[in-house]
Amino acid sequence: MRAFLGVPIMIRGTVFGHLYLTHVDPGRVFSESDEFLARALAFAAGVAIDNAQVLERERTAVKWMEASREITTALLTSAEPQRRPLRLIAEKACALTDAEQAIVLVPLDADQPPDEIDTLVVSAAVGRHAAEVVGQRVPVDGSTTGTVFRSGQPLITEAFNHRIPAFTDVAQRSAILMPLRATTTSPGDRHCPRRRQAALRRQLCGFGEQFRHPRRDRADAGVRP
Repeated sequence: MRAFLGVPIMIRGTVFGHLYLTHVDPGRVFSESDEFLARALAFAAGVAIDNAQVLERERTAVKWMEASREITTALLTSAEPQRRPLRLIAEKACALTDAEQAIVLVPLDADQPPDEIDTLVVSAAVGRHAAEVVGQRVPVDGSTTGTVFRSGQPLITEAFNHRIPAFTDVAQRSAILMPLRATTTSPGDRHCPRRRQAALRRQLCGFGEQFRHPRRDRADAGVRP
């Protein structure tokens, strides 16, 4: 059996990984000095990884703020106050979450009272099969999308109760569902399937809040992520 030494790599009190050392000589025995040096190296690695993660979070936060400003500008100046901002939201959400697809759904009849809306339609889509997804309809009752629309609460899921061809059946993967708000009611949702899981709901909430602006009458209420 080869000599073996293992020490944890800690980041802010949590085990991030382990550093393992071995030696081909079965007679080799690691000393306390070896362990001390390994722990020092693991500590330095933890600090470096933590600093890198902090820097990446700061860079990501800046990107989200820039995207939010761009969306706000689009809402205030667009000649098509709903269509362009909704596609822009899908594009930014898809890019910033490293998603394969993003879609935005709105009520089929925007003039209906929120509690009477029974059908949502894909108004904007980006990523894979975007052209095939746009225009598809989803019932509010009995669908995962409808649940988010009614509750106004975000959701991370790997299964949809109602099939959306070219979107829910592309592959087995997680999706983030986020309501977009124009008033105190929930006007719509956005969906972002991801290749890997990540906690991004807080940033996505920022996109939803872009519809709380002085000229929200220009942005049609009823958007589904």
